[in-house]
Amino acid sequence: MILTALAVGALIGLVVGALGAGGGILSVPALIYLLGVAPHEATSASLVIVLFTALAALGGRIGKNTICYQIALVFAALATVGTWLGSLANQAVSADLLMYAFALLLICVGLVMLRRAYPGLFRGAARAGSSGVFSDDGAAAADNAGGTSSTPALRAVSATGEVTSIGAAPLWRVALVATITGALTGFFGVGGGFAIVPALTLVLHLPIKRAASTSLLIMAITAVVALVARAQTSLNVDLGVIGAFTVASMLGAVAGAPLTRKVSSQKLTASFAALLLAVAVATLVGQG
Repeated sequence: MILTALAVGALIGLVVGALGAGGGILSVPALIYLLGVAPHEATSASLVIVLFTALAALGGRIGKNTICYQIALVFAALATVGTWLGSLANQAVSADLLMYAFALLLICVGLVMLRRAYPGLFRGAARAGSSGVFSDDGAAAADNAGGTSSTPALRAVSATGEVTSIGAAPLWRVALVATITGALTGFFGVGGGFAIVPALTLVLHLPIKRAASTSLLIMAITAVVALVARAQTSLNVDLGVIGAFTVASMLGAVAGAPLTRKVSSQKLTASFAALLLAVAVATLVGQG
């Protein structure tokens, strides 16, 4: 069992290091179907794994100018209430409902990210990209052409067209997305990278590589909040297995971090989408 935990943990760490997400969405099914952990306990154990894996992956990105600290801190703060409520809701639903909802969410987010990677495959996607909805460059152009908004915002575009900090996305939209993302993090115990990365790219128009790095800091903060909210619940798991899983995942995250700089944004996005859809199918098959 320890060897299985080490192998699976290392693979999950590689995904987190490369994509800035994916730790939780892989940890939960792995804990349930490979290590025999009950669903509710798996979601709590996953948060511990996600927290330390995210911190390990962050270590390789600090000083690389890929983490948007201002966006991360504001987003995490806005997500706190949702994270707390989601953690409480997790304890109120059955294990089967939790897993079916988990699979459905992965399918939805996976399809959105697949559209992001290959807009030409979807009807009307090219028109959306030209209006700034799915295009980083288009977003900057749309802001410059469309005038200013009196609504506070959480996005700024540098001279090179790259989003970095406070700027032009309506704050109400950021607050809504952050709250929903936090609720999903707390409910599913998956760290939130699977939802944070799409939120940062689709709502704030961060390039995928910056979104991947920034999401790690958000994941670490929201994981701590979710664990505090679950402090009164028992964690009936083999701590040795979870510890081995966590250490291997941390080492894998460090090894996977350089892939962000070596692989194109489109390939990272497509890989993330494929990962989500594959885990969704595996979860549904496992429940069936």
